[in-house]
Amino acid sequence: MYRCGGRRHAGPRGRYSRPDRVREGPTSRRLASLILLVLATLALAACGGGESTTPTAGGGVGDGDAAATDAAAGDTGAIVEGGILRIGYTDPPDGINPFVGSNQVSYVIFQEMYPALVQYDEDFQLTGDWAESWTVSDDQTVYTFALRPGEWSDGTPLTAQDAVWTIETVKEYADVSTGLMAGYIEGVESAKAIDDLTLHVELEDPLPYFLPFLTFYSFMPIPRHLFEDLDRRGIDAALWTRPEHVVCNGPYRMTEWAFRQRMVFERNPRYWDAANVRLDRVRVAMVESYTTALTMYAAGEFDWPGSNTSLPAEFMDYLAG
Repeated sequence: MYRCGGRRHAGPRGRYSRPDRVREGPTSRRLASLILLVLATLALAACGGGESTTPTAGGGVGDGDAAATDAAAGDTGAIVEGGILRIGYTDPPDGINPFVGSNQVSYVIFQEMYPALVQYDEDFQLTGDWAESWTVSDDQTVYTFALRPGEWSDGTPLTAQDAVWTIETVKEYADVSTGLMAGYIEGVESAKAIDDLTLHVELEDPLPYFLPFLTFYSFMPIPRHLFEDLDRRGIDAALWTRPEHVVCNGPYRMTEWAFRQRMVFERNPRYWDAANVRLDRVRVAMVESYTTALTMYAAGEFDWPGSNTSLPAEFMDYLAG
């Protein structure tokens, strides 16, 4: 499987800024949301086509970056190396901080910036992402993950301790901003790093859906070292998601964010599977309505009108053609 790539800001621990309050929903709703968001992410991996024009913040045509498909070769559906995937969304992400982000657009962005332990492939089968392999105890309560060597985008080693710290932080703030995330790890009794590349997770009771839950951003590691570095430099750690500070460990890194206008992501050369990331860049433009998104898609200015765009009946004929 190749990758097309993957709020309110708040520091995650005590001496940093306190996260905002978010309510937790029932488990059944969380599972349904997870299924919907996974389907949206798989749609992103399709990488559609278009002409070599790029929408700007105001919805116009921009700097002419190469599109995701090779129209010149006569195959508008053939994915080629390099180029840019242009996406339009009518709703902006509510942030790129997985501790407090909650909407569907944010989830798609998390997928591109942070690797999960496991992911769904194009056949909707669970496969390893950051975790190369795993074992499960006979009673289904102990999971041991062998992790792939990796680095954050700033060159800092990515280790099992990053995953442990993220899980502990989510549990610590379960009554406030991480409440939405905490629901996905409510059955986790403990997590510990056996060594830099071995993660040990114990559950309170067997959870048949535990591995699917690992695809969600509750288990995507967050850069503890960045919070500590900002604190040492006297910078508010709540600003960690700013483009000038943020680091990631997924297929793409954010290089630009103009709120409610556009976001730009570039290939992350330090991602563990960077050799299989085919596109150089992903550009997400925020547009005012579904109609605008669909019109720009039909005109070849978007490669994908976004997973939150509703298709009116009259647009079906265009797609069928």
